[in-house]
Amino acid sequence: MHLMKTIFILLSILLVNQDCSTHLNQEQMSVVYNASSRGSYFEVKLENDSVSINRQRGGTPEIKSFPESLKDKLFLEIHKIDVKQLEDFEPPSENHHFDGAQIAYLQIIKNNKTYQSKNFDHNNPPKEIEAIVKEILSIVENIE
Repeated sequence: MHLMKTIFILLSILLVNQDCSTHLNQEQMSVVYNASSRGSYFEVKLENDSVSINRQRGGTPEIKSFPESLKDKLFLEIHKIDVKQLEDFEPPSENHHFDGAQIAYLQIIKNNKTYQSKNFDHNNPPKEIEAIVKEILSIVENIE
């Protein structure tokens, strides 16, 4: 009897986890991270099954496949925030105002609505989106 309960619990967890993953993948969402200054440019677009990386303003982006496991991890981080409040999150520093850092922003397009953060210093995002930005930069690093 104890074994059956254990099997039932494990199967339930597996099914719930699979259902969450399927829900995340069915949702229409794109993510853009942009960091630039006078002399540098970096933009990442994550949508559907591809990651587009552009390191030159006006350049041709490099397109790579977006593995399902990385997509799920990113979407889980995004679901921890209310994207409608993205523009209200305050940056912890403003070195980009005097060229002390690249100016960056995060943009989330969810169900055909665009939500964008305030500008912030590259590598120093508002704490509410710090995990999302780190995940995006990790994706770029790990698929190259």
